[in-house]
Order: sequence, then C-alpha cells, then structure tokens
Amino acid sequence: MSTPKTWFVTGASQGLGLALVKRLLREGHQVAATSRTTEALAQAVGTPSAAFLPLQVDLGSDASVQAAIAQTISTFGRLDVVVNNAGYGIGGSIEELTDAETRAAFEVNVFGTLNVCRQALPQLRRQGAGHIINISSIAALAGATGWAVYSATKAGLATLSRSLAGMPWPLSLIVTRACAPDRSKETSIWVPAGQCRIAFSSRLA
Repeated sequence: MSTPKTWFVTGASQGLGLALVKRLLREGHQVAATSRTTEALAQAVGTPSAAFLPLQVDLGSDASVQAAIAQTISTFGRLDVVVNNAGYGIGGSIEELTDAETRAAFEVNVFGTLNVCRQALPQLRRQGAGHIINISSIAALAGATGWAVYSATKAGLATLSRSLAGMPWPLSLIVTRACAPDRSKETSIWVPAGQCRIAFSSRLA
C-alpha cells in the first residue's frame, strides 16, 4: 500500500464521492468528507472509524469551508489531497431557470471549488506539497442543449483548474481537472497521460 495520506473530499454522500471515500478508507488513508448533512454521510459510509471525519459544510460559505479545512488539519495534522467533487446539476432553458437557481449552480460548481482551494492552499504551501483534483464534466468541453447553465459552470471550473495548474507555485503542487472516464479517451483528463505531469504540475525548488 502507498503511504497513507490525508484527503479532503467534497460531495461525499453519494455517487463518485462516496465510492472514493470508501475506497480510500479501505486502503488506510485518513479522509475528511463533506456533505450538507453529516447524518446521511455517516450512514452512507457505514462503520465509524478514527480515520473518517464527516463534515457538514456549506461550500458557498467561505467561513464554513475555512472551518472544515481547519478541523481537518486539527484532527489529522496535515492535508495532502483535495478533491472538489461536489456538483450541482441543473437543466432547463435559460428563460426557465430563475436567478436563484442559476446562482445556486455557480455557488457549488465554481465558488465552492474556489473557496476550498483558497482555504486549502495555505496548508499545502506550509507542507511544500499537495494535490488538488477538480471533478468537471464533458459538458465543459461541449455544451448540450438545455444545459447551458450547467455547462457554463463546468467550463468555468475547467478554466480555473488550468489557471491554477499554470501558476508558479513555490511548492510541489499538482492540479488535475478530471471528467467522466467513460466519456474520455484521455484517462479522464484533457491531455494524454504521458503529458499529465507537464500540463498539471508546477515544481519549483
């Protein structure tokens, strides 16, 4: 088994996030996982473990995210991998969706990710290393009819990830934008695997 790491996973009560959390715990990693309710999250994960920290977080609130990151570091002593998995899927024509519905999608898919990155990066800087994984969608590359708002949020997330990856970080930081593996021939990322390190890492002494 690889060296155990501390992971912070958003949107972990179902789907990909839940599957990832269960796999990480089985492999001996420490996992802080977020959801809108810790009861549902804890029930979905199953057996309680000292390596599992369920967190109720409002990703649209910078203060809520800050508290969650701080609790993760306080509990486990470090933070190695951040997975921004939480997503808000919403379909409908632009004139059908209300302003509140549209903003809610951007709050989770774009600003939620920004908040997590903003609060996690200082700890990654202190450690001198880290990995940020942002889960996007094929919709970021090809918007579909009736999914304009969702596609716009995912396109924003993709560009954010690319910009983060290109920053001259004074640490060993990898930023990865991943999308559904069954919809991509590029091992879930937008560049061939052989170019992944070049595209998504910035390593300066």
